[in-house]
Amino acid sequence: MGDFDGIRNYIQKRVKELSERTVEISELSGKIAEFANNLKKDKDLIFLTDNGKIIGIIIPRDDDTNYSILAESVENMLIAKEVQKRAKNYDPEKNIDWENIKENYGL
Repeated sequence: MGDFDGIRNYIQKRVKELSERTVEISELSGKIAEFANNLKKDKDLIFLTDNGKIIGIIIPRDDDTNYSILAESVENMLIAKEVQKRAKNYDPEKNIDWENIKENYGL
């Protein structure tokens, strides 16, 4: 499991904590109308899961709070992916001592 997988699992766990409404994908068939009505009434997220892993999230269209949380989570995942990509080329031998940088720039 790579670093990105760990971050994805953390975000899935954190997002799942925001709602008790999780639905296994196998339960979705035939119940979509019920879920849609509950979504209108309760204004709560519905997490679609497959074997306990979140594969999708249904959000009420006027739920700005959850959109913000999910947008932040996606942003964190994208940052983590970029960090992981850049870390592939990391060489600790090329590190520059902070004291040398301060001295060179008169800090």
